[in-house]
Amino acid sequence: MTCRTVVAHLVDLARGGVLDADRRAEVDRHLRECRACTARLEDERALSAALGRLAQEIEVPALDPESERALLAAFDRAWAQPHPRARVWRPLAAAAVFALATTIAWTIAHRLAGTPAPITSAPPVAVLPATEFVPWPGASSLPTFESGQLMRMDLPASVVLSLGLVPPASQTGIVRTDVLVGQDGYARAVRLAP
Repeated sequence: MTCRTVVAHLVDLARGGVLDADRRAEVDRHLRECRACTARLEDERALSAALGRLAQEIEVPALDPESERALLAAFDRAWAQPHPRARVWRPLAAAAVFALATTIAWTIAHRLAGTPAPITSAPPVAVLPATEFVPWPGASSLPTFESGQLMRMDLPASVVLSLGLVPPASQTGIVRTDVLVGQDGYARAVRLAP
């Protein structure tokens, strides 16, 4: 046994408790080998003896039946009276529940009774043809292109012009582009998005 497992049995032994024979033999064997647990057992025995003496020295006053009835009646009266705060919160809680229920009912009624708004289609947008890909500057010095992803990006018009693409007149500040990004995370080519 270890000190940790013996500690649970030391209190029982100090109080005069009985352990089964096998367990008692294991605890005794550990106590012969471990001074710390032996000292703890002696401390527990001293504490149990002191508590026993204290219990014998304390005089328990005789209980008057009339005093006991008066005390129990006082407890009953205290439990029978609602707490003052409880009286204030109950009407407020009821009003809050009523307001919440009314709001939910009103919302459901208006959603069920209302007709859905007509869906109007947006005017057709002029679709620009996609341009050819232009190599990204410096891409030729990168490792061989094996795989990649096409990413839709908004680039400043000045960057698009520097790449050799002419943005549409309608896109003066930001131009929507498709950038081909390689497996290494570097841009390889760019084109104007349709």
